[in-house]
Parts: sequence; structure tokens; C-alpha cells
Amino acid sequence: MERFPIIDVRPCGRIVLIEDNPADATLFRWALRDRGVYEDLEVFDDGSVAMAFARQEGLFRNDPPPDVVVVDLALPGYDGMEVVESIRANLLFSRTEVWVYSASLDPGDRSRALELGADSYIQKPKDLDELRTIAARFRDLMKGAPGGH
Repeated sequence: MERFPIIDVRPCGRIVLIEDNPADATLFRWALRDRGVYEDLEVFDDGSVAMAFARQEGLFRNDPPPDVVVVDLALPGYDGMEVVESIRANLLFSRTEVWVYSASLDPGDRSRALELGADSYIQKPKDLDELRTIAARFRDLMKGAPGGH
């Protein structure tokens, strides 16, 4: 009988992933858990929903800010750059890390995202090893989050 290793999985904070590709969102969640991060991960798959979240409108009116928001640039409804700008315009998110997670190779996208207030710009990985490396960065970041360990 094959045994699977026990991974130390613990709550590490709240992450909002704004990603319209279900496969990318599933892989992102898998990579976090593979690296021992049990997160409170919410996925928004539409730019309009992401903007309501960023502006704290409607259902998000009393929503506490997450520790990290990860934003894809190519979204239906609103562009990811608009979402980043709205998050940074909302003082409630002043302590929230904002990471852009994009397939774009355009250096202008990276520059603009950082100018708008993104804390990091991450190229979507080409393979699972790169994705695991990104998840390890999250694990290290979340250790310092208010709910993290």
C-alpha cells in the first residue's frame, strides 16, 4: 500500500484570486495546498464582480479586506489594471498585498501594474514547478499575515 506524506497544512490568511480561467484557479489552489498553505481562497471570475469587491459595493459592503488579492489582467467586464487601481484607491485595502498574475509578456504591463500600486507582478508559470515556487512565496508572505502562522 502506497502511503502519502502528511503535509503540515494550516490556516494562513485570506486570499482573493481574481481569475476567469477555472483551470488556472484550480491549479493555483492546488499549488498553495501542495506547499502547505490552507487558505481562505475566494475566486472571482469576472471583472464586474471584482470591481464591486474593490469598491466595497453590494454584497461586499461589510466584507473585511483580505491579506492578499491576486489579479489576472485579462478579465471579462473590467480590465485587471482597473481592478488594481480601484483596490489601491480604497483605503480599506491599504494593508492588503496586491499581486498581478498574468500571462502577458509586455514589459509595459508590468510597469503600469506597479505604477498603479501592485506589490508584485508574477508571470503565469509555464509548468508545475514554477507554480510551486509561486505558492512557496505565498506561504512565506502569509506567515506574516494577521491570521497567519
